[in-house]
Amino acid sequence: MNNVIKRILMIIFAVFYLLTAVFTIIAAFDFQALERSYSFLNRLNRNSFFAGAVVVSVFFLLSALMFLVLGLKKDKNKKYVIRSTDNGEVRISFMAIQNLVINATYSFTELKNVDVSVSNADGGISILIKSQVLPGVSIPDLIKQVQEKVKIFIEESTGIAVNDVKVYIEDIYQENLTKNSIVSKYANK
Repeated sequence: MNNVIKRILMIIFAVFYLLTAVFTIIAAFDFQALERSYSFLNRLNRNSFFAGAVVVSVFFLLSALMFLVLGLKKDKNKKYVIRSTDNGEVRISFMAIQNLVINATYSFTELKNVDVSVSNADGGISILIKSQVLPGVSIPDLIKQVQEKVKIFIEESTGIAVNDVKVYIEDIYQENLTKNSIVSKYANK
């Protein structure tokens, strides 16, 4: 089931359950509200009451089934990569791959505040690097070097195919200018 559809259904179910809970609390503290609801249901003709009961019952049945399926479903987004060898199976966690990527980017002193995420892709992995860069650096040249080095390093270290290495430069790294300006302001006195 698509994640967007799941979220929409979860929101609808949550709102319905919230309204049911609020009604139950009101009925528990205000007996007249329960009597008014009962008299309203008595005024309905038999067919519309039956149709409403069927709709509510089907709604509860579907929501219960959905919660059951979601609770028992295995996570398809594995947090590791499986690699088969002649001797058996090797699982390498995304955390290990992230740390390898960070180690590969250490040689690039132009990169600051590196953040890495790894995801399974068709027949391999996809790596996303978010970082800041020092001012005055040729960003296209730096990104190309980072992509090449990370791809080669990860493939040689793990034996896992790297489909792509995406590098997002989120900002230009700046030293804490306010701290430096305050220090220099008081140093001149």
